[in-house]
Amino acid sequence: MNEVLLRSLIPGVIAILVRRGADFAAAEDAVQDALVEALRAWPADGSANSPRSGGASGP
Repeated sequence: MNEVLLRSLIPGVIAILVRRGADFAAAEDAVQDALVEALRAWPADGSANSPRSGGASGP
């Protein structure tokens, strides 16, 4: 997983959540929780070769 790429995507994900009605702090918490879960799960199942893949491993 490319940490630089993930860090570059975080502000956009937070912005999407805020536009959809989440307050900023809740959006930050949600993104952080999702990243922690992804870091836990991806090495085990080999998913998400690309962070933009939505969790699906692709060709």
